[in-house]
Amino acid sequence: MHLTVLAAAVFSLPLCSGGPLDARPSLPRRTDEPCKQVRDHVAKWIVDNGIVPRNLTGLERFVTPDMPPAPIRPSIAVACLRSIPLYRDSALQQLEFLRPFFEWQRVDLLGGLDDIATKVKKQKGGYSNELEFLTDLYTLTSVRTRDFHFHYSTQLLDLFSFVCDVRFVSISVDGLSKPKIYLHSDVKSTKDGYTPSPVSTIDGISALEYLHKASVYAGWSHDPDARFNSLMPSVANDANPNYGTHDPSAPILKDTTVVQLKNGTQLEFANQALVRANFTNIASETDLYNVYGQGNGTGPQVFPWPFYRAIEDKSPPAFDGYPKAVHATKWTETVGGFFPDGPDVSDVAVLTVNSFAGISNEAIFAGTSFSTFYQDVFNVTVNFIRAAKASNRTKLILDVQGNSGGYVQNVATIYWALFPGDALPILWQARAHPQYSWLADQLWNETTSAVNGPWPMGWSTKPDNTSWASLDEFYGPYDGPRGQHTHPSIQDLSNYYSSFFTGRNNASDRNRYRIPWTTPPFQPEDIIILTDGQCGSACSMLTTLLAHGHGVRTIALGGRPLHVPMQAVGQTRGGPVQSFLTFPDVDRSELPPDLALPPLSSPLGAPLGGGGGSHPPLRVSQVNAIGWASMLQFNVADTMLPGEEDAEVVPLQFRYEAANCRLFFTWDMARNITAVWKATAGAAWRGGKCVPGSTTNPDGTIGGVPKYRKEVEDQYRLGEGPGAVGGRKKWAREYLCIVHAR
Repeated sequence: MHLTVLAAAVFSLPLCSGGPLDARPSLPRRTDEPCKQVRDHVAKWIVDNGIVPRNLTGLERFVTPDMPPAPIRPSIAVACLRSIPLYRDSALQQLEFLRPFFEWQRVDLLGGLDDIATKVKKQKGGYSNELEFLTDLYTLTSVRTRDFHFHYSTQLLDLFSFVCDVRFVSISVDGLSKPKIYLHSDVKSTKDGYTPSPVSTIDGISALEYLHKASVYAGWSHDPDARFNSLMPSVANDANPNYGTHDPSAPILKDTTVVQLKNGTQLEFANQALVRANFTNIASETDLYNVYGQGNGTGPQVFPWPFYRAIEDKSPPAFDGYPKAVHATKWTETVGGFFPDGPDVSDVAVLTVNSFAGISNEAIFAGTSFSTFYQDVFNVTVNFIRAAKASNRTKLILDVQGNSGGYVQNVATIYWALFPGDALPILWQARAHPQYSWLADQLWNETTSAVNGPWPMGWSTKPDNTSWASLDEFYGPYDGPRGQHTHPSIQDLSNYYSSFFTGRNNASDRNRYRIPWTTPPFQPEDIIILTDGQCGSACSMLTTLLAHGHGVRTIALGGRPLHVPMQAVGQTRGGPVQSFLTFPDVDRSELPPDLALPPLSSPLGAPLGGGGGSHPPLRVSQVNAIGWASMLQFNVADTMLPGEEDAEVVPLQFRYEAANCRLFFTWDMARNITAVWKATAGAAWRGGKCVPGSTTNPDGTIGGVPKYRKEVEDQYRLGEGPGAVGGRKKWAREYLCIVHAR
């Protein structure tokens, strides 16, 4: 996954209904314009705190906000968003604009767009305001899909980030018994002998029920345990600069959150809406819509939330709270090797990979290229494994907590370092549809190589790692259990070595960045993959390659307080992610009248709201000068296991696959990463117990892969709405404070 940001996974929370709003754009101006209140509060905060906008130059302008986000009460921000009337014509135009884009995704979203369009057209019983419409659209695209490779974000939903001033943790007394919910602030206190009281209720709702409901809206993960973990901080994720790129937002957040402890103590925490947009010239909801809502709006860029965390120094250094690394990446803050202390882990090495992407802003400012980035990961991986072998560290924990993917070059480096080779034997399969077929016909000829083939065909080769002989051989289409698809293929890695030297691929370069051993440095039974379920994309690829290709076992941490198995990979298990920024510019004069292609984006370097190309009827979030289509992304292909080329199988994204063992967090594990590794080593190699019901062995030790059980299903669902399949029980509409790791 490339460094992009999702709008809040909780914009889809059901809105608390108040009096119906007139949806017509010609509403009379109120004297208490809530959007003007936002402007006035921000202006006062700037003066009161002596905030001076930073003078940014060069690349800084594109990756750094000029000032921190101003905090205001959530109720003011919510009132501003809800005051925007429904612009019915633009809403319908936006839905039509999106249809050809959504055709590329592997799940059917078009029926959901139809549902939303029907509701937009209703004069009665439809949407009361723009926010309700955008909320349903966001829920369809970023929550119901459960696939963070698919990304669509509307600028109006990125103006604020809503955050709670309280965090929670789920703690088991021994790592095996069912956890209870506590305040995260108790983690350090328990080290000094303090006995905390569990949380009883949050805003009057049972603490566990509250968090279960909140987790349903964490759209990044398809697995309920991974979603539950996304609400909780941990040592690993708090120390991971690449973690939490989704925004902590909820436009129905109250101004305070009330927490009741079981000992009777009641605590009240103030919540905030952080203003990420420039409201200087905003005096009404009409101004706001014209500047940030319309597709040709030219309001200043609204930066992704992690960029604001960076300028507030709220992103800790990589591996903060860890022991000293034996080797660690310099620029990328992603990979580190550790030798944990203690007699029970004296033979254990830990390779922590918190992302396969994540080149830092400092590296960008220093002019660091991606070639240097790949070299850094390669050198750290190889040098650490050498050091581990020299120190007689014969067992390896591959810690991928909070790893949401990245670049396939880094997957290849680590996989080949553990099991030397020259391919990544995991199958891809794209959806066959009319757009793809027509586009391939326009771009393909018999002399076109696989690398230069039709978009995105050029990313793949045949399963035997040879090039496609023809379009028909690749495209088919072939019939499967989920419709028609292309022929299964594997990742084309012909550019692996050239990526280390910005396009060069000579013998000297290949030798320099070739794994310097030919036999595996660790036996499969001496490797354990440690996850918290928040593993997806490239992380899923590596985990699948190791587990299915070599029998490497997995241990999953945390999750819901249930004595059942937990999946090691709880985020997307799709293939590569692609934005529409690079959609081929082909002659469309012969396009059939019943076929629509995605409109072309404004080119790189174009100003916001203009610069050639087309723009959406409603403004899409974008990074300045990159183009709005960079923020429209889709999952290119599903993944399958080797040997499934000719089988009508369900893609991995839609299969349940449990970890070999599960552990809950203890107080020690919540504050000490070495305690996490010791518990992992104990369960993997010392005969330690797993959570009851999470393993195949009768004695509770780690065993094979547990089979699917109905008890692992999520008992909390999104409920009815556009794109929903089947009837589901509705919930009462409640305010929920969505608690994220940062």
